[in-house]
Amino acid sequence: MMKHLEVRLGVRLFERMHGRLVATPDAQRLFTEIERVYSGVERVREVALGLHKGQGVRLSVVCSPSIGISIAPSALAAFAARFPSIDIDFSVQPVAPLLDDIAVNRCDLGISIVPVNHPGIQQRYLADVPVVIALPDSAARVKGKSLRWKDLNGQPYIGFAKDSVQGAQVNKLLEDAGVSPEVRLTTRVAIDALRLVQRGMGFAIVDALSAHAFEGQGVTIKKLPQTFAYAVTAHWSMTVPLSHHQLLFIEALQTELEKYRSMGVRIARG
Repeated sequence: MMKHLEVRLGVRLFERMHGRLVATPDAQRLFTEIERVYSGVERVREVALGLHKGQGVRLSVVCSPSIGISIAPSALAAFAARFPSIDIDFSVQPVAPLLDDIAVNRCDLGISIVPVNHPGIQQRYLADVPVVIALPDSAARVKGKSLRWKDLNGQPYIGFAKDSVQGAQVNKLLEDAGVSPEVRLTTRVAIDALRLVQRGMGFAIVDALSAHAFEGQGVTIKKLPQTFAYAVTAHWSMTVPLSHHQLLFIEALQTELEKYRSMGVRIARG
């Protein structure tokens, strides 16, 4: 093999001296380059294996409040256990600043539960989450197991601001059902509405994920006679494709969403 290489190069690589083959200075130069190339290949292999394990990878995730108190913590815990080397940054924000941060690449991935429309953002639908009614425990005992629309007429109610996405949709639901509750106050965030329900101020109509986080803590959850669903959606910048680990985190979120099927959550396929 060495003889063939010498013929091809036209350069003598070995000399027989004192009964053994000794590399010539030309061969030493060639071997130095071979070692350098081999070391480079090994380094590429090490980096590739490290990427697979998440070494040197950073993941920045921002969630809207409903996601932040429900599926995100469990999904992050499972993901971090699988990839302990990944540096994860997690925060909860209202949807508007969340989308702005994604659009300018201040974070990698956003997860929200209300419809969004932003020119600098791509998105993937993950699941439909129905709205449910959250009642103070005291009121729930009076109402019994089944809930009829007429039971809500004149009852103290914690609504959403009319100019919010939730307010428009929930108000239409009540209007179509012919229900006129007594509006005690309005808010913009499901978590705030649920905290007020917890304190007995009235009922609220919120997404099932947020409601589940408060169930059994002074709050009783019931299904509505008719309902609608919010879409859980993943968002990322239009200028940067999803990384391998961002896709795996989305899978972790969907695994958590599967646990809410009994509450009417429908998971996206494909």
